[in-house]
Amino acid sequence: METLVQQLNARTGLLTIAEVSDLLGFHEVTLRNWVRAGKLPAVRIAGQWRFDPAELAGWVEEHRTR
Repeated sequence: METLVQQLNARTGLLTIAEVSDLLGFHEVTLRNWVRAGKLPAVRIAGQWRFDPAELAGWVEEHRTR
């Protein structure tokens, strides 16, 4: 079974907040709050949050529990 980090590393292009919500299992509102607080890497494009899969994979690795 493919890990979340492997799934993210296989993705190309920027991800939407809905896609990240599905992948990580967190509500979109939670993700937006984390982005606004500087806890989750994202860029705002045309008024919408977008996520770089490689940056998100690094964030997941950094915040995973062992």
